[in-house]
Amino acid sequence: MNKCIRTSMVLSLLPLSLCAEQSVTPYYSIRSQGRNAARNAVGWTNHIYQYDMDSVYSSIAITPEYTRSFRHKRINNCLFGDNLIDNESTLKISGTQTTNRGSKDLLADYFYLPTDFESTVQFKPLIDNFLVDFSFYLDLDEWHNGLYFFLHAPLTHTRWDTNISEEVTKPGIKRHDAGYFTPDNNLLRNQLLKKFQDFVGGTSVTDVNFVTFQGLRFAKISSKRLNRTRLAEIRAGLGWNFRLEHNYHVGLNVQFAAPTGTQPAARFLFEPIVGNGHHWEAGLGLNGHYTFWRNDDETKHASFYVDAHITHLFKTRQRRTFDLKNNGTLSRYMLAQKLGSRRKTPTLTGNADAKVEFQDEFLPVANFSTLNVDVSVGIQADIVAMFNLTINPSTGSGRTGTFAWDIGYNYWGRSCERIKLRKKDTFTEKTFALKGDVNVFGFADGDTAAQQVPVRLAATQSKATIHIGAYAGKNNPEANPDIDSLVPATITQSVDPETNDQQGPRVLTSTGNAFDEGIQINTSNPPIFITENDVDLDGARTKGSSCKVFTHFGYTWLDNDEYKPYLGIGGEIEFDHRDTNSDDCVKCAASQWGIWVKGGVTFD
Repeated sequence: MNKCIRTSMVLSLLPLSLCAEQSVTPYYSIRSQGRNAARNAVGWTNHIYQYDMDSVYSSIAITPEYTRSFRHKRINNCLFGDNLIDNESTLKISGTQTTNRGSKDLLADYFYLPTDFESTVQFKPLIDNFLVDFSFYLDLDEWHNGLYFFLHAPLTHTRWDTNISEEVTKPGIKRHDAGYFTPDNNLLRNQLLKKFQDFVGGTSVTDVNFVTFQGLRFAKISSKRLNRTRLAEIRAGLGWNFRLEHNYHVGLNVQFAAPTGTQPAARFLFEPIVGNGHHWEAGLGLNGHYTFWRNDDETKHASFYVDAHITHLFKTRQRRTFDLKNNGTLSRYMLAQKLGSRRKTPTLTGNADAKVEFQDEFLPVANFSTLNVDVSVGIQADIVAMFNLTINPSTGSGRTGTFAWDIGYNYWGRSCERIKLRKKDTFTEKTFALKGDVNVFGFADGDTAAQQVPVRLAATQSKATIHIGAYAGKNNPEANPDIDSLVPATITQSVDPETNDQQGPRVLTSTGNAFDEGIQINTSNPPIFITENDVDLDGARTKGSSCKVFTHFGYTWLDNDEYKPYLGIGGEIEFDHRDTNSDDCVKCAASQWGIWVKGGVTFD
């Protein structure tokens, strides 16, 4: 999608949701640590798919590997998109009363911070893995010529760290006036949070005047490194080399993967995942090689190998946090209010009575937009093209071993996810609405402060975004000038005992201590609730692709006719592919490098 071109002047008048934004992912999904055809292929070229074997033979390999991500700005782009400033590494936080707010500033009011708060938040996300891949190959020529079985089980310890840091440039001194969050008393600075990191870490404000402030429960951003340890998947396959000759072979296999890794729980934005997201996989594999050169005494040869795996990731249950379709990216971090039919005196009447009112509770959108969903992936491809050079420097009966060098290219790709809300789960309808920057309390008109009775409104702001409320820049914002379905707020009329005239008190905002100089406040009738249709399931879909180059040097000892130990060292460097997300599917993959040691034994 094309990025918006905005100016601060336009921002002050229009909600950002009117502009196209680059999609972001609330769940960072990458290639499974267990899906690595390059690591599986190297070091085995002279130990599997052997020609003219008249008995069962097998090979066992153990491969410890360490990998580490780079290109952290690419990860940032997937997580935060167009909201980033300063070379795609920083979020800016500022309150409603901050001067010269930028077009990409996140509204501090949503995060239980002062209206004059300012800070910058930097991210340098990092993923590293230490794994041990246990591999097994069994040749079944004794049963049927060319038949084989393979198994891979990588035990993985993964660590994910956003490396979040926040520089508070203006801690803010302003309180929130009565009516904005609470009724009778102002919400003072010392009752608010100290920084954005507190909010995204799950810290909340202590309840004030019976008003509840929920902390963030899902999509949190941890200030500490998170880690998990599991088997990524157990991958197995049964294949048949239908052409198996001295200089070439061609084979097919059927394969599956059993999910033994972690299942997304949505507690954190940058959630550590081992494996493929807990999908069952099934598919086909194609393998083959051609030896295009041998020397006369066959002590040296060069070959080209192809190994391709195409699988389908079956439907699995995951928990994910979602943004809202009409409110832009990161709207999961906006503040919502709870509305309901439980009423407290005095109540709104006449055209102002929506039959519901504010229920004294605020919460982040993520707390109810985190849902159980079914996720599947149509196709995943992992393809290797590799050259191998094998040299046996010894001749005659005194041979001791062979050197082998592998070098190749690997492509990995995954199609766009399909995400559907689970049929057994229901979304809570007609309960939550966006607060934006509205006042949720008005005050009954009176001559003294004691007569200013708080009145709960039903004012909603469905056009707000993570950056601004709906009426930024307008006069008298305390009067709720641009809310949904705007009507003047009124309460029950009274009768003047002297004149017997009907009197209709207004519902006012408070302006300092001069309550009798308050102005008319507005409410919504009807208010606009957040519904299941507003949850952006499609916008959270991801796909990915990457390419890597790799190499491996190995040595095989040939002193024993019954078993042949081998050992080698290799490495890889992988680059993620990036596009414009033109199909509304977020493209994310990790750029990473890795180094491994692969050793094992082949039994003849």
